[in-house]
Amino acid sequence: MPNLRANMRLQLSLVLILGLVVPQIVDPQVEKIRRDVAHIGVLQKITVVFKDGKENYGNVSRIENDGFAINDVDLQREIEIGYDEVKKVRKNYGRRGALGKRPNPMWGWIAGVLLFGTLIGLAIAIAGGD
Repeated sequence: MPNLRANMRLQLSLVLILGLVVPQIVDPQVEKIRRDVAHIGVLQKITVVFKDGKENYGNVSRIENDGFAINDVDLQREIEIGYDEVKKVRKNYGRRGALGKRPNPMWGWIAGVLLFGTLIGLAIAIAGGD
């Protein structure tokens, strides 16, 4: 009987040690979000797109192993977010639009370049028509 108990203790110890030593399998999407948030950095503006499509905008207040927190600019409070809840993040956020959402600032640049290109094209077409 004492041998059986010692054997059970040894097996239990091995299971506990292996649980601590063997790395946990991590979702690649979670790792990507973790890297992206770390790259953006604390106190920087961030847009967080959740897996359900909801978006939050704010400044990164802290970064931890299992998630991060932002000071939401619209809700005026800190929100804790788990990496596994997030679909994607991007640096910065735009001004609030007519529908209440904050569009990606990149779209403003794209629209400006397209407008500028169109105006240049029209100017060339008009000047070439004389």
